[in-house]
Amino acid sequence: MKASVALSLLVLISPLCAAPIDDAVALLQSRKFPAAATALGALPADAGAPGYAAFLKALSLHLAGQQDEAIAAAADLTA
Repeated sequence: MKASVALSLLVLISPLCAAPIDDAVALLQSRKFPAAATALGALPADAGAPGYAAFLKALSLHLAGQQDEAIAAAADLTA
């Protein structure tokens, strides 16, 4: 009984404690590409694994049809 109550609380609390990068990834997975690019662009450079947020931003811009911006964001990956 205690385990099921604890698990239920964990499921309810975990979205409240989600990292900003998780929210941006959720937007990307929901196919809200412009909103995902904006959210990923607002993240600090050290969010997630090195280069992960920049890669996802370039990907979301590409999928949003903003090719020039996607190329510019991808250039940040090589720097």
